[in-house]
Amino acid sequence: MRHGQYEELTTGALTPLGRKQARKTADALRRLSVNVVWTSTLLRAKQTASIVAAKQPRARVRRTSLLCEVIPTKLPPNVKLRIPIDAAHVKGDRARADKAFETLFRIARSERTEIVVCHGNLIRYLVCRALGIQPKLWMRLDSTHCGLTEFRVLSHGAVRVVRYNDVGHIPLAMRTEASAKTTPKPPKSA
Repeated sequence: MRHGQYEELTTGALTPLGRKQARKTADALRRLSVNVVWTSTLLRAKQTASIVAAKQPRARVRRTSLLCEVIPTKLPPNVKLRIPIDAAHVKGDRARADKAFETLFRIARSERTEIVVCHGNLIRYLVCRALGIQPKLWMRLDSTHCGLTEFRVLSHGAVRVVRYNDVGHIPLAMRTEASAKTTPKPPKSA
C-alpha cells in the first residue's frame, strides 16, 4: 500500500488527512491475519505503517531502506523535479527496486500475508515487474495515497497482480493523488 498524504515541502510527516486515510486503510485491512508489516524508513511510510500495524496485533513491523522512494527509469524531458536526478541515481534506484522485488516476491514455505507500506513510484515499478511489461511504463499508472495493491506469489514463483491502487475503502472526499496539494472535490451529482 502507498503511504498517506504527507507534508511534501516541510517535515515529510503525514498530514491530518493522511492520518485519516491510514486509519481508513487500517480498518479495511483489520480482518486479515498478517504476519509482517514491512515499511520504508521514510517518515510518512513509518507513520502509516504504525497506524496499520496497530490493527494487526500478531504482525511484526520490519523497516527497510529497500522500500524507499525510487526513480527507477529515465524520466521524459518534460518531467521536472525539484532536485535533478542523474543517470547514476536512476541506476541505483533501479537496482534497489529490483532487490525489493526479489526480497518481497519470494516463494514462502507456508501461506502468509504481508503488508508493505511504501511509495507510489516503487509500487508502480513492482506492478510493471510483476506484469512483465516495460519498466518505463510505471509513469502511466496512477498512485493514490493509501491505495491498496495486492500481489499473489504462486507456489512455482510466478507473481500475479490481484488489484492495483484500490481506494474503495477511502471516501471520495478524502482521496488524494501523488503531489496533490488539496483534497479533490466530490463530483457534482447528476
